[in-house]
Amino acid sequence: MVTPIFFPGGDIGELAVNGTVNDLAMGGARPLYLSLGFILEEGLPIADLERVIQSRPTGRGARRRGRGHGDTKVVGRGSGDKIFINTSGIGPWSRLDRSVLGARPAGDAILAPDRGRVD
Repeated sequence: MVTPIFFPGGDIGELAVNGTVNDLAMGGARPLYLSLGFILEEGLPIADLERVIQSRPTGRGARRRGRGHGDTKVVGRGSGDKIFINTSGIGPWSRLDRSVLGARPAGDAILAPDRGRVD
C-alpha cells in the first residue's frame, strides 16, 4: 500500500508501472504488455483518478507503447485507502546476458536491491 497516493517525485500510478517494468527488466525480459487492476474507494475524486491514470514512466528511455489491459472495481466509502493498483506485465526474454557473467570492463551496470529485503 502506498499512502499518500501523491508524493514528492511521483504518485501511486507511476510507482506501480515503474515497479512492474523494473521487475521484468531485472528478470531479463523486454516489457511489452501491462495489465492494471484498480480498486477504487467510493468518493475518490475523479481528478485524482485521472492524475494517476495519466502518470507514466518519465525516465530515460521510457515509452508508451505496446498494448494494455485493465479492470476496475469500486469498494464502499471507508473500505479502502483511496486507490489500490495491481499490475502485471509480460514481454519476451532478452538474449542479452544481464548477469554478472556478462560484465565487461568499462561496461554499464544496472543495480537493484535484493528482492524481499527488509532493512
